Amino acid sequence: MFDKLLFVSLGLNAISIGLIAFCFVWLKQSRDKYASLQKNLDKVFHSCEKNSLAIDEVRTGAIGMGKTIQQIKASVQVELQNMSDKQAELAMHDPDSKLYNRAAKMVAKGASVEEIMMECEIPRAEAELVIAMRGKVQS
Repeated sequence: MFDKLLFVSLGLNAISIGLIAFCFVWLKQSRDKYASLQKNLDKVFHSCEKNSLAIDEVRTGAIGMGKTIQQIKASVQVELQNMSDKQAELAMHDPDSKLYNRAAKMVAKGASVEEIMMECEIPRAEAELVIAMRGKVQS
């Protein structure tokens, strides 16, 4: 009976040692997998940081370009307004321009060459030219 009990005890000890060895092997594999996953996670985190910096650089560049475009747009608008003002001023100071604008309006209303000549005090050739040009524009 003592022999049976000794064999059972030895058998249980062998099984326990086997289970402990299995647990140690499993624990080492788990640690290795954890270390590998941690390295991969570090790589991904580093890549995300680099991408974040690149995005910040692009964003900063885009903001700078937007400000530059706004400045250029404002400058162009000022220049266009100045040119428009100068053009209007020149048109107001040019008496011939007033006559020809008036003649063009008369042509649009259907005035004859003689009416245009008398009203605008321009020669027949110029009145005919205004009628010819205005007629082509209306066509």
